[in-house]
Amino acid sequence: MEILQINPAEWSENVELFSRNNFFQGHKWLGLVADEFRLKNYFLKIKEGDSESFFSLQVKGRDAYSSFIGYGGIVSLQNYSDIFDRLIPLLEKSLNIKVRRIKLFPGVEIKESKGWKQENSSILRIDHGWDERIEKRTRNSLKQALKEGLVVKKMSLTDLDEFYEVYTQTAERVGSTYKTPKTFFEKLLNFTEIFFIGAYKDKHIVAASIFMKSNEWAYYWWNASSAEGLKTNANYLILLEAINSFEKQGVKFLDMASSNNSGISNFKAQWGAKNVPFWVFEA
Repeated sequence: MEILQINPAEWSENVELFSRNNFFQGHKWLGLVADEFRLKNYFLKIKEGDSESFFSLQVKGRDAYSSFIGYGGIVSLQNYSDIFDRLIPLLEKSLNIKVRRIKLFPGVEIKESKGWKQENSSILRIDHGWDERIEKRTRNSLKQALKEGLVVKKMSLTDLDEFYEVYTQTAERVGSTYKTPKTFFEKLLNFTEIFFIGAYKDKHIVAASIFMKSNEWAYYWWNASSAEGLKTNANYLILLEAINSFEKQGVKFLDMASSNNSGISNFKAQWGAKNVPFWVFEA
């Protein structure tokens, strides 16, 4: 096995060929994350016999991730179910790093080995009649939200301060010890394939969600609600607006991410989302 460093242009060319739906593998996203969190990006070509695969790493100090935020893994048409047992030690030796996490795209299978575990992400299939799978209690929540006089629309940079206040309230309410920097959200607002959708009551943000899009896949990644947003079921209207918009754009799947409690998991299931396993390596 031979590992070669390549430039972002060659990386992008092969991501477009083999992994067009994985937003988090795009070099623009990887560059933005590296810049904000002071990471070093490695774009790598892996040659083994007649086959070529591609792999990205984001490194901080000696700790390496694929990817730091979102899904990573091998980009290739080849079956790479058994490559990591050989690849990880070679990467660590040749780059003088320690691979801490690799998070594979949902549905990608590998052979289970030391350090790997399966988790689940809630995936909503956006096909004709998808809304018929919405459960009754979610329909009732939508009806209640519609009576609150909320305005749901795409956010702009002028909304950043108010959004971040709601985001901070949410982090404190759920006991999160980490808050994403406001500077990072500012950069996301300027990213073409990232959408901030807010719910406004009396012209003030009461809830907001952040979505990414890559070809036939979209991702539901950040969410924030004030007390008023929770009271008015604002997130229900935001999600409905996003899904309807993605359906018009030809998106087939919405990845609603993992859930850290049963309440969040049930919320996603009520929209018709199904659990799809993905593999994670952690060391």
